[in-house]
Amino acid sequence: MQISSQQISAPKDIQFSPDDEWVLSIAKNISPEHPGSTSLSGSLSLRKDTAGFVLVSGKVTGIAACPCDRCGESVGLKIDEVVSAVFRPAFSETPPREMTLTAEDLDTYFIEDDLINLSQLVNDVVFLGLPARVHCPAPAPCGNENQDESALVYGNNEKTAVESPFAILKNLDLT
Repeated sequence: MQISSQQISAPKDIQFSPDDEWVLSIAKNISPEHPGSTSLSGSLSLRKDTAGFVLVSGKVTGIAACPCDRCGESVGLKIDEVVSAVFRPAFSETPPREMTLTAEDLDTYFIEDDLINLSQLVNDVVFLGLPARVHCPAPAPCGNENQDESALVYGNNEKTAVESPFAILKNLDLT
């Protein structure tokens, strides 16, 4: 969804639901096999300041159905993210070849061709809110109810006691 910055002379509120086509495209990015199992909704408030910057705030909520990294089964993850972003007007002249960026500049989006790309903003907020690794919830890893309790689980170590790397030296015969 793109909005012209000219339409934001007064504060503008935007509501979106899982049925909107641009929201469905974000759902397809999260879960390509089952985009219908991901539902996103929210509200955004846009206002323009005197310098021409567009300030966006709001909230995105829903459920994202991401595949488990171990078994590939769909895992429902709750999304409850706050949106806070700034869209900056394009440079009035040719942008400098090199410029020093501040931390605030890294979170800034640009108004391109007088358009504010809200779908890119919501996509970024959703993907940054999702965990990097998705696993099925405990107690049965990956939904395998038939797994016995002694089976190895990814990330667990069989050693229970912490050994010093120099422990082998105590058995060394130096005589």
